[in-house]
Amino acid sequence: AYPERTAGGGIRLRPPHPDFQPFSELPQWVARPAPERWYGALVRGLTERSLFARWLDGKRRALIPRDPRPPLAERAALLAARPGYGWIFDGWDPPSGPIDERLREDDPPPVFAEAFEFTAWALAEFKRRADRDGAALAILSAYRMGGAHSRYSELLHGMADPLGIPVINQHDWILSRGERIGDAHWPHDVHWTPQGHLWAAEAILDWLRQHPGVCEDRARA
Repeated sequence: AYPERTAGGGIRLRPPHPDFQPFSELPQWVARPAPERWYGALVRGLTERSLFARWLDGKRRALIPRDPRPPLAERAALLAARPGYGWIFDGWDPPSGPIDERLREDDPPPVFAEAFEFTAWALAEFKRRADRDGAALAILSAYRMGGAHSRYSELLHGMADPLGIPVINQHDWILSRGERIGDAHWPHDVHWTPQGHLWAAEAILDWLRQHPGVCEDRARA
């Protein structure tokens, strides 16, 4: 099931297709991972055991020229060709640069407003289900979203605050302890390092300590 526009312009959760089962099983060639080549195995083995090899591999990856268009350009063209989706990329060329950069603008292209509306709907649905099941709901705002006064944080709070969903800001939590944001992720990769995972867990734990009623209320229920 996934959200879709209703005839009246609202949003609803589309029920699963009655014949979904045949499409839920992946072909064998998809389900089975491709065998690792000797070069990939060598690089993986070295980077797992050597910080110097990991640094060197990061430098090598940074020097590889990237094609800014395929396959994103092809996907964008296919999406825009769907009936009713001709407007979707008005004022925006998706392959021309990172999507996140457009979020910094005060007036991003129309497709972003559509994305915000669906995201707010999804958060409201999460909140409804959490309340129904007697669960607590909170959002961990990753360090990449910046501090409490960043554009990213402003957009997130604009959707979460009206629903009463608290936001835990990992960026501010790290800085409040005098640590470096850069230590939370790899030099050439935005994924968390072991330190980043630890800080995320500690930020959540600190929030739970500051809001003991969240756990106590659920325990009594």
